[in-house]
Amino acid sequence: MNTRAIYWKGNAKDVKISGTFTNWKSKDMKNISGTDSWISPVPFLSEDEEHEYKFLVDGNWIHDPDKPTKPNSLGTLNNVIERKTPSEVSMIEVERKFNVPDCYESLMERHGFKNMMGFERDEELCDIYYDSDRYDLMKEDYWLRWRNGDWELKYPVGVHPTGSTLYHETSNVRDIVSKLQILIPQKNNQSVRNSTIFNNIGDFICNQILHKFAELKTKRRHYQKDNVNIVVDETNWGYKVGEIEMVVKEKSEVPEASKKIDSIARQLSKLMMINDNNLFVIFSMF
Repeated sequence: MNTRAIYWKGNAKDVKISGTFTNWKSKDMKNISGTDSWISPVPFLSEDEEHEYKFLVDGNWIHDPDKPTKPNSLGTLNNVIERKTPSEVSMIEVERKFNVPDCYESLMERHGFKNMMGFERDEELCDIYYDSDRYDLMKEDYWLRWRNGDWELKYPVGVHPTGSTLYHETSNVRDIVSKLQILIPQKNNQSVRNSTIFNNIGDFICNQILHKFAELKTKRRHYQKDNVNIVVDETNWGYKVGEIEMVVKEKSEVPEASKKIDSIARQLSKLMMINDNNLFVIFSMF
């Protein structure tokens, strides 16, 4: 399961969490110093099981309306960590990024890509990036973020024939934690680990080893043609970036998918005047 820490945000004196992973016993959440955010690390959970939980805020049972929910036996709502299907765990995503012109909407239609969500229902993403005080992750081109309830880590794995960097993007928390153990030194300024091994990402935050250094809000639009997806992201300050992406089941299918994406990128570059040298590829296991 991707989620290895659960957050509550809001003014409160005391926040607890209770769920299937605590046998519905209340567990104290820790306030992140200097903020109105609260955090509770959770154990590694089976990816084929669903888990429910609720917050006890200053003595009142509540759920977070911004996170997934489901009705409970009392007629109220619990938050839920949804299980992943086998296909979600094993698929490989191949992506290529491009610059987005102002006229991209009409060009998408001309090229046969249909908006899958409707302009009035853009997906909203909230990315919170974390690093140590000394930016140990960024120095190695590693990017750790908390996106809409899931941890993700992107890091370089090689060089594409075009000369661009190849990145691996994972939401497997075991993989993320193992890399943090290597990249983050045991002593980080005034913060010292209680042990050399942390069980989850929340431990790094609770012990002030990792800190939030950026928060980005993005609106995403989805387009699709056959088995090819294009997403266009626009930040809250107006910057746009696009991705051409395909999802395949086997690593052996990656080269063919990459060729198809390259072909579409060349066609779009003629329409959108994209400089091919600015494109790069991301191979993502999720």
